[in-house]
Amino acid sequence: MLSDRFKDKFIDTLLTEYQACHMNRNHYDSLSWTICSIFTSASLALLGISFLNPVVNNPLDVILIASFSILIFVIYMAYERHARPWIKASLDRCHEIEEELRRLGFHTTLHTNIRGIEQIRGIWILRSLVMIVLFAWIFRIMFLFI
Repeated sequence: MLSDRFKDKFIDTLLTEYQACHMNRNHYDSLSWTICSIFTSASLALLGISFLNPVVNNPLDVILIASFSILIFVIYMAYERHARPWIKASLDRCHEIEEELRRLGFHTTLHTNIRGIEQIRGIWILRSLVMIVLFAWIFRIMFLFI
């Protein structure tokens, strides 16, 4: 009787930790992509502003706006670098909990299945966005001096 009670408590503890890890990963990952969306929009809006009068006629203003646009991307990359270990740790722990639950006879495979799927890593999306913004600003500044 005691062993069944202990097993039930152990399973409840695992499921609670699983939920916490899953929510932690969702929080950091969602926040990261939300910040990325806002900062990308802001950078592209600043690029558009650089074509408006009187900014278009003042090279210093364009360079300052470009610097600020790139700075907000640098801030986002710093946040991403900070949050990524938390996301990875949560995913790894979810995977470990699933393995433990399978050993106890439960069929849990969500994070195991996700690991098995070939995915484009988020870092490539981030790098692509950074390159797009950087090239847009490089061409914009080159256009300024033509």
